[in-house]
Amino acid sequence: MNHLIDFFNKKSILIVDDDHMSALLLKENLKFLNTTLLVAYNTHDAIEIFKSNPDIALVLLDLKFHTGCGYEVAKQMRELSPKVIIIAQTAMAIDEERIKLKHSCFDGYIFKPILSDLLLKTISNLIP
Repeated sequence: MNHLIDFFNKKSILIVDDDHMSALLLKENLKFLNTTLLVAYNTHDAIEIFKSNPDIALVLLDLKFHTGCGYEVAKQMRELSPKVIIIAQTAMAIDEERIKLKHSCFDGYIFKPILSDLLLKTISNLIP
């Protein structure tokens, strides 16, 4: 896990989820990285936080929101920062959703409920 800690040194992670408990659990799973963990609970705030924090290296982005769409947020973020790592988090494990995720702006995806080991493995596989 040292390579994760080294990678996120002086970088931030943005967690975007309208479910406060899910966001809190992600924060708890990632706090050992000793990096800045930012949280947005809606798509509008997610874009604003992303724009004002150029040190964001990773975004954990839920797909379903009461207002807005995770796919659209990912597209906007990708246009602003082509190198940012964006991981979708979703409760929808259907094949159609997997196909859509493969052909989108996301670098990877994880299914809810999120298991800590799988989250860290997914992140590890995506960082340089």
